[in-house]
Amino acid sequence: MLALVRIFNAFRDESGSPNPAFSVRAGEVAALEHVLRAGQDMGRLGSFDPHVVASVTKAAVDDLLAQFVRNPELDLEAHAAELVTLFDRATRPDPADRQPADQPPGLRADEPAPAVRRQPDDGGSHAKDS
Repeated sequence: MLALVRIFNAFRDESGSPNPAFSVRAGEVAALEHVLRAGQDMGRLGSFDPHVVASVTKAAVDDLLAQFVRNPELDLEAHAAELVTLFDRATRPDPADRQPADQPPGLRADEPAPAVRRQPDDGGSHAKDS
C-alpha cells in the first residue's frame, strides 16, 4: 500500500503536471479552512491559522486510513477520539476571548458590560429593623 501511495504522489502527466487528485485534496482542505474561518468569525473557535489546521487535519485523517490499511486490527474509534481531543484543544477559543456568563452576547470578553440602571431605593422593603 505504501508503494502505491508513493507512486500516486509522484505521478505526473505528459506535461509534467502533478496528479489531478492533488487539486481534489486542495479543495477538501480549502472547504475545511472555510468552515474553520467561519467558526473563528463567529467566536466559536480560537486564534490559529485555518489553512494550517485544515491541512494538518486532512493529513491526520489520511494517515489514520493508511495505518488502518497496514493494520486492520487498529482501534479506529480510539484513534478518532484522540484526534477529536487533539483538534478540539487546538481550535477552542482562547480563555481571554471567552464570553463570561454575565456578559451580554455580542460583546468581547475585554469590553465592559453596559451599566445597568437601577431603581432608586426608597428604603421601604429593604430598611433595616432597629
